[in-house]
Amino acid sequence: MISKTLVVYYSKNGSSKYLAQRLGRELLCDVEPLVPRINSFFTVLLGLTLGLKKIRVNVEDYNKIIICSPIWMGQLLSPVRSFINKYSNNATKCYLALSCASSEESKNDKFGYNTVIKKFEELTGDKFVSAHAFSVLKVIPPSNAKNDDIIMKTTFNDENFKNVILNEFSDFIEIINAT
Repeated sequence: MISKTLVVYYSKNGSSKYLAQRLGRELLCDVEPLVPRINSFFTVLLGLTLGLKKIRVNVEDYNKIIICSPIWMGQLLSPVRSFINKYSNNATKCYLALSCASSEESKNDKFGYNTVIKKFEELTGDKFVSAHAFSVLKVIPPSNAKNDDIIMKTTFNDENFKNVILNEFSDFIEIINAT
């Protein structure tokens, strides 16, 4: 089988969509949104799995799947869990790209990104290859790092996706290409 990669994403504010589209451009692969049947903040956050709207591509045609998602309150969101439960058996390799506001120091806290990565690993089992959390804290000035309003309004874009975060992204691309 020829290696074929699919990027899927769930995004509410745009950072995960940005990551997905950028991955698609870099890897020259298809990108598809994960759209919940009922798209409300509370159903997604509370983990109510009401299924996804139909995806336009045949997921069985892909052996590498990259999932992009935000983290809300330390949770692997229900659209991502729905996708994994329905489609992860089709892939031979699964990757996770998270958009978050966690710092490196808080990654193991209750709402830190390592909780979400561990859950993703559990759900994908031996298909899990790599995960990376891309924090908006790395694209805002340090003086705003404690300003919750600025943090919550910051989304990735071509103007701010530079320096440290771009280097992390390039490393993630290298891992995907090497596996």
